[in-house]
Amino acid sequence: MAQQKALDGKKVAVLMTDGVEQVEYTGPRGFLEAHGAQVTLVSPKGAGEEIQGFDHLDHGDKFKVERAVRDVRPRDFDALVLPGASPIPTSCACPPNQSRSSASSRARTSRSRRSATARGP
Repeated sequence: MAQQKALDGKKVAVLMTDGVEQVEYTGPRGFLEAHGAQVTLVSPKGAGEEIQGFDHLDHGDKFKVERAVRDVRPRDFDALVLPGASPIPTSCACPPNQSRSSASSRARTSRSRRSATARGP
């Protein structure tokens, strides 16, 4: 019988867009998955589109968006990870097609959810 992991059955959204420092995505994602979480890359971009990661100031890997922000709800996830990088807070805070009041409403409904900001080495 397999040993149960601490995050088995937990669903975690990673919200990011172009410019993410890739170790701040790959590190936390690997850790969460190793502990049993189901991790989904969510972005203002559409599902199937790619996000350009960075290795400091150099282009790094590209990552495929699994779900678009417009297609998810706070109740879909148990936690939210916001990988760091300068464009991330402004690009993901309020997508152009979403009003600030709508984003504010979503934030209020998800107050009981846990969130974390990833910080790399």
